[in-house]
Amino acid sequence: MKIVNDSIKINGSANMVFNTLKEMFLSEDGYKKWHNDHITCRWIKGNPFSIGSQLIVEEILHNEVHRLKFKVSNIIENQLFEYTTSFPISLMIVKGSFIVEQEKGYSTFNTKMYIRFGTIFEVLFSNQVQQI
Repeated sequence: MKIVNDSIKINGSANMVFNTLKEMFLSEDGYKKWHNDHITCRWIKGNPFSIGSQLIVEEILHNEVHRLKFKVSNIIENQLFEYTTSFPISLMIVKGSFIVEQEKGYSTFNTKMYIRFGTIFEVLFSNQVQQI
């Protein structure tokens, strides 16, 4: 298993960053503002941001539209949003998280994805692996 990390420092409180993240997943417009390749998102089960709730998103990956389903596995207000993935994306991405850390005068926004990278998988899906 490989962990892919990314982080950015944001001039704002952890509360502001986390609320902005939540707003992005609450509406199609918010989701589209996050990234040009994002198309739509909607909650299909449970209350948004509750453990066990499910979200479907559509986005462009390697020049193709993909529909991805996620399940909230852990949430700590203003700190952590963790999810698992559903088939078929779970063959490649097992789980992921958004982590907000409060620092002096700013916050750090971290993303993590836990990815299966076997040799056979890397050969069969080399284009997708390169994009990650």
